[in-house]
Amino acid sequence: MESIPEILKSHDHHLKFCILYEVARKKPIFDSYRNFCDAVGPDVMEYRDFEFWYHRFRQGELDFDYDRSAVPVPKTLMDMPVNLVRKITKELDPFERSSLRSTSHAIKELSDSLPSVFERINVTTSAKEFQWELNEKQFECIRYNDTGCLFQKTKLYEENYIKKSLEYLTLVFKIPHIQVNYLSLINMEDRDGFLGSRRATPYLDDLRLSPLYVEEVCIDGYDVNRVIHFLSAMTPGHLESIDLVFDGMWDIGRENFEAIFEIDQLKQAKEVAIDVEFHLEDLVKFSHLRSFKCGLKNNMEPEEVLRILDIVSNFEEFESCDVSFYHYMHTYPMERFSEAFGVEIPEGPLEKFSHRYQIPGSNEYMKFEIEHSGIWCFIEIRKIR
Repeated sequence: MESIPEILKSHDHHLKFCILYEVARKKPIFDSYRNFCDAVGPDVMEYRDFEFWYHRFRQGELDFDYDRSAVPVPKTLMDMPVNLVRKITKELDPFERSSLRSTSHAIKELSDSLPSVFERINVTTSAKEFQWELNEKQFECIRYNDTGCLFQKTKLYEENYIKKSLEYLTLVFKIPHIQVNYLSLINMEDRDGFLGSRRATPYLDDLRLSPLYVEEVCIDGYDVNRVIHFLSAMTPGHLESIDLVFDGMWDIGRENFEAIFEIDQLKQAKEVAIDVEFHLEDLVKFSHLRSFKCGLKNNMEPEEVLRILDIVSNFEEFESCDVSFYHYMHTYPMERFSEAFGVEIPEGPLEKFSHRYQIPGSNEYMKFEIEHSGIWCFIEIRKIR
């Protein structure tokens, strides 16, 4: 005996009864078409044919043998002159074009032939919601009960909020040769109280990234393996600035970063910021950079701090760096820097010291500045030409 879908396909009236059933359910037409395809097969009827009969039945016109040949063929977008279609498509922003790509093969090719440049893409996930910003457009999907979600706080879906969000966001990242001037991927820390256990949060493992042309990226709250996964999708050389924040990832240590410093994306970057504690000898990993920012080991002595100048003065591309370290004492011996540079020691307590330091064997200078604030010391070094 034939299966039910095969029986429905065998007679035109059977298919129209299925359409009439969808009309009776009073669901949106696209949802109805999806249900129809699930029941009888995705290739049985094109959407435009389904739409024709759906609207006739909805208006009470139930003649299954109606002759459609007498009805003028409606004009479609592709019936317009190509130059006009291209002009209209160029006026759409990249997000609007990402939806347009799914309308037809011809429109997809036209959309893909135009450059898609986003100024900003910000993606933030937490245990309760998923937010993303595409240029000036903002979207939000909030967890609802255990399985459902609210999209834009107005529409309820039965799917998981991460799954539903990725349906929309994946359309953007599938755009061929997508360019993003600034991209941020943030996973919000969520704990049961200040020192409580960390709640499980999504890691965007199912987000499929095509090759991306990103200039600046900030990745916050992800482990090292996922950071490498995200960075590997970005074109080396085009990616100039990398900011890695491991807020809440308390088990991150300097030994975890050998793999990150080996990927081409970091090797070819110009600016890197990593909020992890490094030792002085690790600074050579930043030698190819124009600018870098990092933490240093705790309780450094002034003699060790001065070694930073000797190290970075040998970096050919160096322009600036910002480093910080934790110090257990309430005051830091700033006068030791005055002694080392042979300058007059200011009177009274000193919380900030700055000095113009000449690079040995060069006519160039560096401005060295250290500030003690509470239990933290902040160091800024800038090359002066």
